[in-house]
Amino acid sequence: MNRLKRMLHYRFQSRTAIVAFALLIFVAGVLQAPMLAKADTFTETFLGGIGDGDYFDVSEGWYARFVFNLTMLGETAALYSPSDSVESYRETPTDDETTFIANAYQIEAAELGFTFASADIASEEITIYSSFMDGDENLGTYQFELGNVWTLLSGSYKTAELTINLLDYGLENYLEDGRFITLVIAFESGCLPNDFRIDTASLTVEATPVPIPAGIWLLGAGLLGLSGIRRKLKGRLL
Repeated sequence: MNRLKRMLHYRFQSRTAIVAFALLIFVAGVLQAPMLAKADTFTETFLGGIGDGDYFDVSEGWYARFVFNLTMLGETAALYSPSDSVESYRETPTDDETTFIANAYQIEAAELGFTFASADIASEEITIYSSFMDGDENLGTYQFELGNVWTLLSGSYKTAELTINLLDYGLENYLEDGRFITLVIAFESGCLPNDFRIDTASLTVEATPVPIPAGIWLLGAGLLGLSGIRRKLKGRLL
């Protein structure tokens, strides 16, 4: 009778220890996963830079379409006329990111960056429209006033930069697949022609790996190890 009581007591203690240890490993895994996950930066750029001869001239009524894909090669940017016919201006990225894994990252920050230039003598009153796309779905068209921010860079061109925080527009979920499309449109602006050139266009995303798998792996490893301990204890008691 005493032997049976001791066996039941040892089994209860061993099972309690197994459950407690497994829970401890799981909690440690969940807490450790965010610390192990570091933010990675992914950048893709179209067009070369200021003064390198690689740019889009966007006349009034025209638009440029940039297809960013952080997961693979092969996407392009193109310049379109008002009739929507594709012009001969088609570019591949000058900096082509491919290391982003679709739906495996949590987006922490995302920015679209543009550098514009103008050769007009007049003080510029430029209105830039950017339409954000997801496939063929228009997520919204937004107006950005550059106003008189053009600054003299050299004897012939004036430049201005525009940075768009995509998280301000609630678009982080649309970036989880690593693909994003934007149109830069030169709508009619009044007495002065709304024409400009785009010297650079870039998408920069900061993201961290989704942390859940780390905790699951630690829990699984702990349960496997503890199952071995339990078998040993059971063998001794019997």
